[in-house]
Order: sequence, then structure tokens, then C-alpha cells
Amino acid sequence: MAQNIFHFPVAFEFRTGTVDWAPAPAHMVGWWKRDDDSVDSEYLAAAIDGSRERLKIPLGMLPSDLNDACYDAFRDSDDDEPVQELCSNFRLNLLFPSKKHLSVTQCRPADAWEMRDDFLRMSPDEAGAIGFLNKWGQWTGSYARVSDLVRLQKVVRLRRAGCSLAVRRKATLIGMP
Repeated sequence: MAQNIFHFPVAFEFRTGTVDWAPAPAHMVGWWKRDDDSVDSEYLAAAIDGSRERLKIPLGMLPSDLNDACYDAFRDSDDDEPVQELCSNFRLNLLFPSKKHLSVTQCRPADAWEMRDDFLRMSPDEAGAIGFLNKWGQWTGSYARVSDLVRLQKVVRLRRAGCSLAVRRKATLIGMP
């Protein structure tokens, strides 16, 4: 059976731009509304003080007891007041970029391996996350959570350790030191 091999030249350029990140606590203002104005019981709407913009927050970001209380309240009514009352003392600490989108001309070539190394060295606190984000720019979505960055950092470390363990195990099995 004949096999055809095609060679396609591919190049990727990793680019980043300067974005200043700052912390801002978000408070829950009710249920997230879909485009047809129906309530989405999987998400809450949050607001930052002084902003009219609403953020779509997965209900799972809340502590489990508050999450359960919101689900129970939704079974009774899809009004926003019970959510506001239940979540009145809860603030979700988020980090926001100074710019939402960067054009290609606002970005500069960057080294993705250096970014990975900086990410793995990032201290697992708000100051470390802001320092990393300020250096590397945009992140996924309109906001970032320190806890999400720290969780991702742990996963990357575990994957790297798991890969190197697997390579060492395989090398040992085939008689390599």
C-alpha cells in the first residue's frame, strides 16, 4: 500500500502585549440572563463597584454551602433578590486587565518557554499573579482568578513531573540508567 507524505511549512509566532492588571472584588447581583432573557441557573451575574458591566460567573465558583443555597432559592423563584441576599457578604476576588483586546500591532514577539518558566516560578498569591500577568499581558477571558492560575500552575507542574517520571521509568525498563 502506497503512502503519501505531504510537507506543509508551518510557523507559529507567540506574541504578547503590555496590559496592566488590577484586583477588583465582584459582588453577585442575580441570575445570569440568556439572550432571550430567560434565567440560566448555572451562572450568576456579578458586578464590580462603579461598573455597569455584568460578568458571567459559574455557580461552582461559590463556596459549596452558598452554591447549594442558591440552587435551593432557584427552585422557589428565579428572582434576583434571594441571590443578592444570600450572597450579600460574599465577594469574588478577580483580576482585571486595563485593556480588553490588543491588536497585533500592540503585541511583540515573545518566548513561550520563558513564559512557561515564569508561570511555574510565579508565587501563588495575588501579588505574584499580578506580576506575571502584567509582564505577559492578555489572559483568557475578561478576568482572571488567582486560584485558577495557582490550580493551573499545579497541574502543569504535575504533568511535567509525570512526564519526566514516565520517561525515567521507561528508560529503566529498557536498561538505561
